[in-house]
Amino acid sequence: MANPARILERLRHGPPTEMALTDVETLIAALGWTIKPGTKHSLKVFPPSGDRVMIIPSVKGRTVKQKYLRDLLEEIERSGGI
Repeated sequence: MANPARILERLRHGPPTEMALTDVETLIAALGWTIKPGTKHSLKVFPPSGDRVMIIPSVKGRTVKQKYLRDLLEEIERSGGI
């Protein structure tokens, strides 16, 4: 399992084109956010603020695309990060 702080640093230095779904789940869990399975290959993520639900789709249940990584990073920064 990867270090959540290291994963966050990878995102902050410019999100890669894709990231492993397991790394994204590790980061979200370290933040204390709630994760629920979505439809097919996606996750429903509930930030602690409770004002919105993020849907993070994945490619065949393995990787997350850069656009969704950027959205995730914005939400992390808004909530205060790790």
